[in-house]
Amino acid sequence: MPPRLDEYHFRDWLHLRPVIHRLKTRRYRAIDQDYCARAPRTDDCRSLIADLRGRKALISIAFGDAQLIEWQALLVRRYVPDAYYVVADNTGDDVRAARIAAVARARGVP
Repeated sequence: MPPRLDEYHFRDWLHLRPVIHRLKTRRYRAIDQDYCARAPRTDDCRSLIADLRGRKALISIAFGDAQLIEWQALLVRRYVPDAYYVVADNTGDDVRAARIAAVARARGVP
């Protein structure tokens, strides 16, 4: 959220910072709306939510790195064995997302 217009100083106005801040804020909000409008790649979200009830969950966001998820799954199983470990993937590339899903399945991670 950009500052209110009366919070900008004269120098900020000379550099057009209020305008730039407003434009960037609009862009970020549009990107957020686009991500929120996307449907999940899998339809098993309801069963996952049901599995999470009453459990301690550890949720990791996968940023397109299948090898990192593999290492993390091994380490979580070793050092946090009582946690319900879940990988949420926001990878835009379908090939990389499929690799992450394959690693998760192989390690028994939803």
